[in-house]
Formats: sequence, C-alpha cells, structure tokens
Amino acid sequence: MEVNQPQKCVNIGDIVDNIQKNNFVARPVALFSIPNPIVQHQQKATEHASSIASDIESWKNASDDERKAMEHQIGVLRQRQQQIRQSSMEMSVLVDQIKQRLGNFERQKLGNGG
Repeated sequence: MEVNQPQKCVNIGDIVDNIQKNNFVARPVALFSIPNPIVQHQQKATEHASSIASDIESWKNASDDERKAMEHQIGVLRQRQQQIRQSSMEMSVLVDQIKQRLGNFERQKLGNGG
C-alpha cells in the first residue's frame, strides 16, 4: 500500500452549493413562465378590492363635501330667515307709523273743515 499517493476527494459542500444555485435560478424562471391561475385570481381580487376601496373613499369624500356644502347652505338660509324676520318687524313698525300718520292727516283734514 502506498501512503504517499494523494487520494481524490469529492467536496460535498461544492455539490450542494451548485445544486442550490441551479435550483434558485431555475425556479423563478419556471414560476414566471407558467401562469399560475391561483396567483392570477389573487392578483385580480386584490386589484378589484383596491378599486372598490378607492371608489368607497371617493364616494365618502364626495359625500362629506356635499354634507359640508349643505350645512353651509343651511347656515346661509338661517341667516336669511333672520334677516327676513328683522325686515318684517321693521316693515310692521313702518306700516304702523304710516297708519298713524294717515290717521293724523285724516283728523287734521276733518278738523280744518275738509
């Protein structure tokens, strides 16, 4: 038996590394080259859910804007109602004054022999 002759060794670590590298490169290519119906369905469902969420948010914002506009209009109408009440009271006072003056005028006319 010769002791000085070098023995050939197989490095298992290199083999495992090569297999992992080959599988790592090959797997993603296979996943992307063959469409997966479950993944496609999940993507469509996610897109649809996002679209619905966006629509709901838009509707909510529009609804909030409409509510704020209506609240503003209600405030304007209340102010206008108060102005009308004030004007009505002022007109009532003026009508009473005119009636009084007409009454005075009629009495003066009758008193002067009119």
